[in-house]
Amino acid sequence: MRPGGLFHTLPTALDRPLLFIAGGVPVHRDGRLIGAVGVGGGAPDQDHGFATAAVEALGG
Repeated sequence: MRPGGLFHTLPTALDRPLLFIAGGVPVHRDGRLIGAVGVGGGAPDQDHGFATAAVEALGG
């Protein structure tokens, strides 16, 4: 979820909702999703900024 957006939940097959919040950034290599970096503990904009910096440092 992008910083400043609303929180959304998504029901899963286990009947447990997922909460999407800022701070997670996908990692792509050669156009394929290979993982993600997640940061938490600060304000949403801070978490997203640190996660984005980490992905950029990885060359993603």
